[in-house]
Amino acid sequence: MNLQTLVPEKDILSFWVLTDPHLFKDDSGALMGIPTWQSFAAAQQLLDEGADAWLLTGDLAQDHQPQTYQLLKDALAGRPWFAIPGNHDDPAAMNAVFGEPVKRLRSKHWQVLLLNSHDPGKVSGWLTDAELALIDEAANDDLHTLVVVHHHPLPCGSTWLDQHQLKNGEALLARMAKLPKAKAVLFGHIHQEVDRLAGDVRLLATPSTCVQFMPNSQDFAVDALGPGCRQLKLLPDGNIETRVLRVAPEQFAVDKHASGY
Repeated sequence: MNLQTLVPEKDILSFWVLTDPHLFKDDSGALMGIPTWQSFAAAQQLLDEGADAWLLTGDLAQDHQPQTYQLLKDALAGRPWFAIPGNHDDPAAMNAVFGEPVKRLRSKHWQVLLLNSHDPGKVSGWLTDAELALIDEAANDDLHTLVVVHHHPLPCGSTWLDQHQLKNGEALLARMAKLPKAKAVLFGHIHQEVDRLAGDVRLLATPSTCVQFMPNSQDFAVDALGPGCRQLKLLPDGNIETRVLRVAPEQFAVDKHASGY
């Protein structure tokens, strides 16, 4: 397991979470009318505090191109960041540019597991046995645990999205239930904010930095909310402080009549 220790002396571990930017190698590339590099930059302008690292939770490159990953790497230069792939990504191209992926972050009180749910050729997600085994290995450390994955592990209430969820999400949560200090799953994919409990585990979804999807919709539908991001503060006692920030909706006009993307 590729392990990195973050600020071992700090009691509070802080992250900015940005997800589903759907970037292109052409900086004018747009998704459903929203220029994704511009909306990604606008989301970054919301970050009003420092952080120990940024977490990018998938669907980074809409066009799967190595050049897009390189542009993103260049844009993130000078700050600590970690990324996982989504269904729209090409993990091989991503790793070729970003390097070997870090699978676990560790600090004084917490460990963060960065799992790959990309299932080649599918929109839905799947965690291989090797990825699930990382959760079992985490039991060796007496630390609060946050799992980061792209796909939502349980239905979110939108029929069209839930057919593309993490297909073995129940297995993920069952493994986490065996950890003495499993605290939360952080994910993207659904382009909307979620903060709820599944048993004792908190489920946190972060809005996309581009298009937003309408919650509780049977068919594909977009929301008028602006692009967003999430701040996380992992506290020594295992609690999580979090807030979602959004760009003003009038800053970017989404094509509400689109039938998909």
